[in-house]
Amino acid sequence: MKTCAVFLQGAMAFFAFSANAAPVSFANGSKSNYEGNTCIAVGESADGFVVTCTRAEPCCTAWGCRSERIAIPAGSAAYSLSFEIRALQTAWLQPDSAGKTWYNAICWLNASGELLSRRLLNIEFRPNAFETFTFSGGVPPEAAYAEIGFGVDARPTVLPKERIEIRHVAFDFFPEGVKPPGERKADLRPPLVASRFESPSTDAKLSVRYAITDDGAVDWGTVSVTDRVQGVAIPFSREGNVITLIPGASWASGVHRLAVSARDVAGNTVVSEKAFLIGEGPKARRVTLRDDGIMLLDGTPFYPVGIYGIKPHAFNGNSFDTAIRELMAAGLNAGHAYRYRWDAAFLSAAKKNGMKLWTDGKCALDRRDFFIDSLRHDPSTIAWYIGDDTSMNTTPGQLNDRDEACRMLDGTRITCHADGVRSGAAKSNLEEYVNHADVFMAEMYPFDNTHDERCVAEVCRDMDRCWEDMRRFGDGRRPHGVWAILQCFHGKSWLRYPTSQEMYATSFAAVIHGATGITWFHYAGQAEDPKKGYSGMFRTPEDWSAMTNITQRIAALAPVLLERTPPQPPEAEIVFGPKRDDLGQPTVTALLKSHKSDVYLLAVNAKAEKVRAKFRLNLHAAVGKVAWEQREVRLSRGEFEDDFAPLEVHVYRFREPAPDARR
Repeated sequence: MKTCAVFLQGAMAFFAFSANAAPVSFANGSKSNYEGNTCIAVGESADGFVVTCTRAEPCCTAWGCRSERIAIPAGSAAYSLSFEIRALQTAWLQPDSAGKTWYNAICWLNASGELLSRRLLNIEFRPNAFETFTFSGGVPPEAAYAEIGFGVDARPTVLPKERIEIRHVAFDFFPEGVKPPGERKADLRPPLVASRFESPSTDAKLSVRYAITDDGAVDWGTVSVTDRVQGVAIPFSREGNVITLIPGASWASGVHRLAVSARDVAGNTVVSEKAFLIGEGPKARRVTLRDDGIMLLDGTPFYPVGIYGIKPHAFNGNSFDTAIRELMAAGLNAGHAYRYRWDAAFLSAAKKNGMKLWTDGKCALDRRDFFIDSLRHDPSTIAWYIGDDTSMNTTPGQLNDRDEACRMLDGTRITCHADGVRSGAAKSNLEEYVNHADVFMAEMYPFDNTHDERCVAEVCRDMDRCWEDMRRFGDGRRPHGVWAILQCFHGKSWLRYPTSQEMYATSFAAVIHGATGITWFHYAGQAEDPKKGYSGMFRTPEDWSAMTNITQRIAALAPVLLERTPPQPPEAEIVFGPKRDDLGQPTVTALLKSHKSDVYLLAVNAKAEKVRAKFRLNLHAAVGKVAWEQREVRLSRGEFEDDFAPLEVHVYRFREPAPDARR
């Protein structure tokens, strides 16, 4: 087997495929942070290079080291990059920032030195201990060169006088037919405790079983189970990775709350909170997901069109009833009951007007049993909201505990959680959480006066990443949905309110890219102090009118969106204007749907420039109506062209002729 390798030695890397290989230098080895007042130096050690960051106080510090071009040996089909890394003080989690200057990555270049693609490297480790990483995969066919990059733009916070060391870097290439080594990363996650039984149950002899799994190995001598209420240990038996509890007597009626403790051989520890119910479950409407992520209410498809933060204001007469009636009239059918989950007036207004709610479900683990006695009987609740900005404050195991507690005490509603997507990173915010809730609510807030022209492109990218993560990391136990959360606010770090066209385009972009529900943040009017609060869609009459225009149109399309998605036509051809958006994606993207005898095509232009697109559809229709535009397009052999203004949306409807009329 013939291989080649690159080794970092000091601040240099040596290319060892042949005796004539030239050394590769890590040039451009420093970058000051955003404030420009941090001293960052790159130095040498005996077997690697060192990054030293000096600052009087902690900050988010940017630094980076990038190699010069490495020539890829002819015939290379695969690669393996390995190295050891440590930081003396910083627990380095999620260090790469999407689309910025410095990042951990392998950059693949063509013969002209142009960037083909990046392989972002997910590097996470504990402070003050070297961790070994290996990344491997296929070499892009057109790649002639590679660059290795280490660095971080804004995360994590680098502590004063930090020292980051990277050593023993080896970049190996392999010919066709030779498999590179498998990937390796640090084990930083504690064991996961998952229920393997059904609840609620009326069986007092219920077999309570938990599977305990880990990326490495569980230290079974550390496992214990405790009754959280009585404070007593519960014995168990074990078969493989599943423990079965052995209570001293039959389970009493009511809620049982347990703590399952475990540690893995790497020292990661978890105390997993569990709950189950001996007794009858609620008689509420049953909410499930279809296999494609569409919500079903007692088996009937339902498309949530929702809003965050409903509350009394002067503009609604301080009345929940008025607020919800106005929202329902505008096409919104769902709302957020996080803050007002205990408010009788709010719950009564939702029930009276038929609004569905996603309601705080974290209290399912609360010993006060409010969830049992009241919340689970609320007829308006369709989903339990078990996480907000989840990756910032909740571990995957904790989200799993909340998800299971809701299911074990209710079982008639689904679970959901919200977070930013972080699409451009090596690891998105969804990746580790995919299997621990039914619905991911993707926060997409692009309007902060930074690259706002990319707003539609970012929504397309984020939605695609959500579905990609669910396909890659889902365990197949249950279907999943994605509800988009779009921006109709400004305040704090978001320095301006989006225009009506921007809101319209981002909303339809989310739908086109697979949103199984849609909602916006948020409801409020004008914030008194935008530095402390958020203005919402009632900020001005014009803002409310713009939102109503969006929500009523999406509500009108709901029967179409609830249909199963058929095979899609080829990508639209751009006959005039830029062929790619600002993130390198197709400029115009579309969604084809059929409903009754009509075929619908929803299309959006992601560029802030005018384009003309050609669509090739397998249709027999000769003409199509453009919804809400009082015009038509004509088809020739199933093809048509149309112009798109910057960030413009078109919705086309075609009436297919009967089969006997197609000749």
